[in-house]
Amino acid sequence: MDIVHRASRPVVAFIGIGLLWLAADAVRVLSAAVSRTPSGPDSAACIRRLCGKQADTGKATAAATVVAVPGTACYGMVPSAQFAARLAQAAAVQQALGYANTPGTPGDNSHLPVIAVLGGGLDGDISTEAEVGCTWLAGHGVAPQTTLPVPVGHSTAESFQALLDRSGNRNLIVVTDPNHVLRAGILARMTGFSAVATIGAAGCPTSFPAVAWWWTLAHETAGLVVTDITRLVPGKPGRRLAACVQWTLRTVSCLLRPSRRARISALRG
Repeated sequence: MDIVHRASRPVVAFIGIGLLWLAADAVRVLSAAVSRTPSGPDSAACIRRLCGKQADTGKATAAATVVAVPGTACYGMVPSAQFAARLAQAAAVQQALGYANTPGTPGDNSHLPVIAVLGGGLDGDISTEAEVGCTWLAGHGVAPQTTLPVPVGHSTAESFQALLDRSGNRNLIVVTDPNHVLRAGILARMTGFSAVATIGAAGCPTSFPAVAWWWTLAHETAGLVVTDITRLVPGKPGRRLAACVQWTLRTVSCLLRPSRRARISALRG
């Protein structure tokens, strides 16, 4: 019995460290969500203040900035409420930063940052997340010449890489769900964007204490652990370990949320 007890100690320690890691990352996710989400989707002063507080945003609010919106669920050509909230916030960010830089003249959109909508589609979809998002923006008063569809990728990292390859612009403001802002900003920097700011969508329908909010917190915390491993363990060993942890977490997600199986299968390729 004593041998079994001693043998179990490393396992218990490993589990304890893992739980502490998850708890610490959950706190990081929540802290970023609270500190980087404006008081309202159309609060121009609050948007500019949030961008100004983020360390490397001096360059990111220049005229050449791209406002990136990671795609999410769509129903045909209709974005989900979650996706629509991201798009509405991005339009508000475009106006707040564009007109703060240069007043412009009627019909002149040269002072407005481009909104890049990211995301491909799954088998059976009639369109991509990027195309659905740009269509929604055009229908809500955003000039089509100031939007850029990037219909590539089934994950945030893949879409960021496609955006960087297409635009070559390294100044980025990411607009996404509040619980996603921390990981999205880290992934953008890892991709190669040098000036990154993140803004949470104030109108996001997944709010505390709804069940969906807890799912997003769990998802983002787990994703942050995978990102941490990639950053902390260099080279191929880190990528392999991160892929192993990610595969395990996605398997658990499939068991807990069967509705996510199609998307997770696409991510696994």
